[in-house]
Amino acid sequence: MRLPNVQKILRQDVADAPDWIVKVIEPFNQFFQDIYIGLSKDITFSENIASRIVEVSFLTLSTYPVFTPINLPHQLRTIPEGVMIMRIFEKTANNTPITNAVSLDWQHLSENVRINHVAGLAASKAYTMKLLII
Repeated sequence: MRLPNVQKILRQDVADAPDWIVKVIEPFNQFFQDIYIGLSKDITFSENIASRIVEVSFLTLSTYPVFTPINLPHQLRTIPEGVMIMRIFEKTANNTPITNAVSLDWQHLSENVRINHVAGLAASKAYTMKLLII
């Protein structure tokens, strides 16, 4: 979708309108400018989409793939629709990236998101994971 080139209404654009139209044009132009800025690639998760970014560190068990669930408060006004892994790495001196596929299973429990399992990891390793809860 392309945004229109017109970004505001000027008084001369409605020359035939009564003088009170200026009181309508000014707030309309401010609203239109805010929308235009938002739609011109300045939309962010944190300011415009009900979401939360969370970073969590955990240790896999020696019996992995047995997994100790992780409970996180989602702090959203709505029930979460999804949890996505944004980044995950093994906590080492160089923060080793995970090169194989990693996925997670989660569920909504009251005010929390519960991570039931993270697949694709190794046993007895420390990890840091950044999640997007939407």
